[in-house]
Amino acid sequence: MREELDGLFKSNGAFPDIEMPSGFEKKRPRGDQDGIKRNLTAIVPHSYGEHGGCDQKWCRAGDANYRHSSLPCGKNLTDQAVREDIEKVIDPYTSAKMTEKLATLSTTNPNENINMMISRKAPKGSHYTESESFDIRVSAAVAQENEGHAYILKVNDAHSLSPGHITTKRCHELDKKRQFNATQHSTVKQKRRRIELKSRAQPAVFEAQHLPSI
Repeated sequence: MREELDGLFKSNGAFPDIEMPSGFEKKRPRGDQDGIKRNLTAIVPHSYGEHGGCDQKWCRAGDANYRHSSLPCGKNLTDQAVREDIEKVIDPYTSAKMTEKLATLSTTNPNENINMMISRKAPKGSHYTESESFDIRVSAAVAQENEGHAYILKVNDAHSLSPGHITTKRCHELDKKRQFNATQHSTVKQKRRRIELKSRAQPAVFEAQHLPSI
């Protein structure tokens, strides 16, 4: 659906990003098909300033200073022709068959995180897939995801090796930093800061995309 909406906005010369109600997928219980349908149906009216069907758990339109985080200049959409096209894209996802599938979905962040770790230990720019070290590199990434950087200490201990004071200290420092970042990035303050920075960058991106070609 995201690819279809992006293509639709680009073809109409509009900002290539329609706002999905922020956090609505996190506020519903898993398996809530009716909730999925209500929230998907509310996406287009929400983007056009109509909040009668919005869930107050994720819609903040009642706030005096509310601005859309993913629409041009934070303002409501107005083009009715574009609205009809967007609704045609979203409608198929509100069917009973599709909402049944969507109701069991969850975040892909853990998958993205482990993929990033594997890419660091086995860079795509180097051909490790046919080397004997590839399995070890992937195993090291999985161990780091599950156990933290301290997995190195456990591997050494299992082979009766001494990791050394510096290695032990460094592993604990990295694990402590990882935990601190995970906690900080999940706070409301940090999330609002990311939205603020994104909203500042959007006007510049929008202008750059609509500059006349030379």
